[in-house]
Amino acid sequence: MPVDEPVVFRRVSKSFGDVRAVKDVSFALKRGAITALLGRNGAGKTTTLRLLTGMFVPDEGEIALFGRRSHGVSARPDIGYLPEERGLYPAMRVLDQLLFFADARGMRRAEAKAAALRWLDRLELMQYAGARLDALSKGNQQKVQLITAVLHDPALVILDEPLSGLDPLGVVLVRDIVRELRAEGRTIVLSTHATAFAEQVADDVVVIDAGRVALAGPLAALQRIGGGSRVSVSFEGDEAALSRLPGVRRRHVDAGRAELELEVGADPQAVLAALVGAGVPVSAFAVTRASLESIFIARVGGERRAPRAHVAVEHAS
Repeated sequence: MPVDEPVVFRRVSKSFGDVRAVKDVSFALKRGAITALLGRNGAGKTTTLRLLTGMFVPDEGEIALFGRRSHGVSARPDIGYLPEERGLYPAMRVLDQLLFFADARGMRRAEAKAAALRWLDRLELMQYAGARLDALSKGNQQKVQLITAVLHDPALVILDEPLSGLDPLGVVLVRDIVRELRAEGRTIVLSTHATAFAEQVADDVVVIDAGRVALAGPLAALQRIGGGSRVSVSFEGDEAALSRLPGVRRRHVDAGRAELELEVGADPQAVLAALVGAGVPVSAFAVTRASLESIFIARVGGERRAPRAHVAVEHAS
């Protein structure tokens, strides 16, 4: 029976010599959902993904995959992994390469060839099936690597910087494929610096900062509570009351219209209530949800400092 949380990290830590790359990390991935794993360079994202694949074994804590504790067994048939580094053979022909990886995943030859040709067509690479990999552009090589991650129909798909080398049309193609994989019920975790792309596809977000989970929860919930939400207000009368509104970080007021940037976690409805309570006639009040980029910057941006406490946001009931 499928489990609702195919991946669960419980207080996982991993060190390399004196460097503690991952520190007491806990989170879960929901079945049939896309989770964006975000963080600054060196935050611990790739180490986290390699722990998930089984390439690394935790020093502390445990990882459960599909309801069972993982013991660091890599190349599982129910996991597909696209690494950040190119993991292909430059001198090998594209189709032969796909069949090689399919065989390593236990696929039968005829089944593997049919799937490989289908994916080559889907990713607009059919004309390169007989070409050596090193004859392809960087973006097309990335597409080939993506195929190796999904060719065997894994239940869990792990994508580390999947947009590397892609042009805008390639980004749209990969975006659509990621959404299709979710629609098929697969669980997807992707690590990316492209917050706009993550915002387009992600259901949930986990932010890693200095090896720890700094923020985690459904994207929609995170957008409701913080990261620089903005409020546009049209009003009449004295603007002095706008200088005393709760939770406002910045304001711009001009001729009966105000643009307000709220502090992280500030409630826009509290701002409206304060305006009404102050007797300010409000003719329009609009809230713009925070972008994922602004949430990320508000949480981990700025100068290097001690990590802030982990904030977990649950789904609304």
